[in-house]
Amino acid sequence: FHSLNRGMNSLLLLLPLALGVWPCGAFMEDLCFEADGTPSNLFQNAFDMGCAYGDFTNKQCVAAVYAQWLNNTLFCRSTVHFDHLYFTAQAVGLTPDVAYLLAIFSGAMDFEEFNPVDKCGKQLPTSDATPPFNGMKRTNFETAGVLRHIPLMFHDHHCILSSMKSWAYDDSVPICSAAITTPKGGNFFTGAQCYSSDNWVTGPFPIIGNFSNPVESPLGDQILQKDSSETVYMKDLGDYLDQNDEYAQFSNGDTVHPDIVRMAFFLHSLTDKFSHYECEDAVASLMDGPTASGNFTLAMDAVECESTYHIMTHYWEVGFATIAPQTSTAMGSVYDELTEWIGKYVGTTNPSWLSGKDTLTRSEVVKILSEQVKLQDAGDRLQYLLEALDANDYSRMRGFESSRKCSSESSGVGRAVEGIALLALLLLAVVTV
Repeated sequence: FHSLNRGMNSLLLLLPLALGVWPCGAFMEDLCFEADGTPSNLFQNAFDMGCAYGDFTNKQCVAAVYAQWLNNTLFCRSTVHFDHLYFTAQAVGLTPDVAYLLAIFSGAMDFEEFNPVDKCGKQLPTSDATPPFNGMKRTNFETAGVLRHIPLMFHDHHCILSSMKSWAYDDSVPICSAAITTPKGGNFFTGAQCYSSDNWVTGPFPIIGNFSNPVESPLGDQILQKDSSETVYMKDLGDYLDQNDEYAQFSNGDTVHPDIVRMAFFLHSLTDKFSHYECEDAVASLMDGPTASGNFTLAMDAVECESTYHIMTHYWEVGFATIAPQTSTAMGSVYDELTEWIGKYVGTTNPSWLSGKDTLTRSEVVKILSEQVKLQDAGDRLQYLLEALDANDYSRMRGFESSRKCSSESSGVGRAVEGIALLALLLLAVVTV
């Protein structure tokens, strides 16, 4: 099934190295917006080519999907990480503000920050965006950010996810690089403090064939944001949000509560675990340690985790009559986790976050989202969700209110290009001859 690797032109093998990027995000940003706000599919060319669900044998399709991801300059968001989370949060009884803040911080984990646009293509104000935090970015191999998107198992246990959920409910729980703490009864994920920053977690991240990129991250406290002037750690999330209080506000101007951000981060990692299930469930994918020198190692299956197959599995997640198993699993699991969060925390600690509106059952939510995600046309997919919000008397996401009118001007807002357009197009040309 993955035999395409062995027959590819050598330039295709080397191209990801030249680009320095590869698709390691999950439930990728499928819904894009043109300069005037018109919705479009990230992988529209592949749809137009008839690239089928589950087909990895067509190398022209693989090249087209890869090139479109690398060549994209539009603002795009993930249907699962943003739209589905926003709808589900209201469906379980949370207010539109809490739903929106959960959605933007979930969406931001794949990037350095989340600067959304409205239905007219204009960038929303800073109060509707997130501050930067590159330490959790999907392509950050120097802060173990990648392990928040591919949370590898440790000795057959989901230690990264379980520790992240504990932290989501209790900020006194240490949030550590690769989730590794000082040992407690032989368990390196439940200690009271993070492992020594003098030690490292290292291992290869497979790109294609025998090529890989090294993950080399110091242990210790998980980094939230790092630039030339400062390093901010996740343990200081509340202070960082207060210092950047012009971002991510409630409708009344209050700054986002860190508990919302922690839950958003956990939900993103959880759904990414489902999206990467073939990579993570492979026998060769694991984290291990400590070694005699006190370091930890990681390994990822060279077939199930390599980037060409990886990005095709993301292409299949949205826009097909067949719903990918990881997509359907994510729908129900987010509903379950938010319901649990309300029962264990929100209902007693922050009841003002509850809307008081009628809720939907798990099966009702999954049915709505399943019908929506099967729609291939990006505009139809967005419109379906907006109408579902309207039909249940829920609020539309900020910037997509029915009362908002568009002028002839547009902002032309895009995103930072994660690849090099010329080389991406060259890839497409090479493998289609």
